[in-house]
Amino acid sequence: MIVLVIEDDPVLRHFLRRLLERHGMDVLLAESEAQGVDVVEATASPASTRAPSVVVYGEALVRGAPTRLSARIAELAPNLPIVTYAGATVQPARDGRGRRLTAGGPFDAEALVRSIVCAVGAGGESAATG
Repeated sequence: MIVLVIEDDPVLRHFLRRLLERHGMDVLLAESEAQGVDVVEATASPASTRAPSVVVYGEALVRGAPTRLSARIAELAPNLPIVTYAGATVQPARDGRGRRLTAGGPFDAEALVRSIVCAVGAGGESAATG
């Protein structure tokens, strides 16, 4: 299984690569929406041996418009499943006395892996995890 991860945060991108590789997945990385679309476009040919089995990206990447990226990917590869994730990030509190979680709930890495496997097994249905 080849997973295309589209993530602009280099730390999260590295974490996702390691997580998915530990679960036996091959990982392609893209640093932006545009780069992710370019990868899908370049590998959309049936002859491509590096075509992703699934695309994974964070909802924060698309700044509230996840359907735009999903629609573009669907134009290029209509049966390619998409899994999105959301999650909290830890930031210093304004008063400097600790750390707080921002909106979005905790990131569940294992739920993400299960969603990816399920999306690929479902034969092209999109999935979301939180």
